[in-house]
Order: sequence, then C-alpha cells, then structure tokens
Amino acid sequence: MIDYVTYLLSREVQVNTGLRQGDALSPITFNLVLEKVIRMMNISPDEGVKLDGTSISVLAYANDIVLLGNNINTVKSMCERLITAVKRVGLQINEEKTE
Repeated sequence: MIDYVTYLLSREVQVNTGLRQGDALSPITFNLVLEKVIRMMNISPDEGVKLDGTSISVLAYANDIVLLGNNINTVKSMCERLITAVKRVGLQINEEKTE
C-alpha cells in the first residue's frame, strides 16, 4: 500500500479474512477484481470482433464473461489467458457452468 501522507510504500499488511457473502462491499470488490483480470489478459484491439468500427472482445456483467474473437484460435487463446488471470487473483472458473 502507499501512504498518501508521505507517498512512501507502507509496511506489508497481512489480510486474514475477506468480506462475507452478502456484504455491501462484495459486489464492488468483485467488480474491481474482474476489471483487473480482464486487464491482465492483455487483449489487443485486433483480437475482438468489429462492431461499427469498434473492437469488442470481452463482455462482462457480474460473474458472467463472454469472450468474442475473430476466429476460434483467438478465442482459445483468450480462454487460456482468462484461466491464467483468474488463478493469479485466487479465483477459479466453474467449468460446469461454462459454454
């Protein structure tokens, strides 16, 4: 963490518990982590599908994610990067709910 008074790195903070399910901060925290996961995937603009000149590669709402690519190999690559990214933040994908 950064100490915004001195602008120096603070000592390491150990987190022992998370938020309870149903806590008002849970959806906000999840959305922040999901945003980080999507950024960690390093998707380039030419990987998505073009819609009115705009490249769209990821659609995310709550815990649903849709990956859009211009070919099957691109989508497979994006899936691999998604799996790697979610593991890095301590999450996992439920393959039973995946289409």
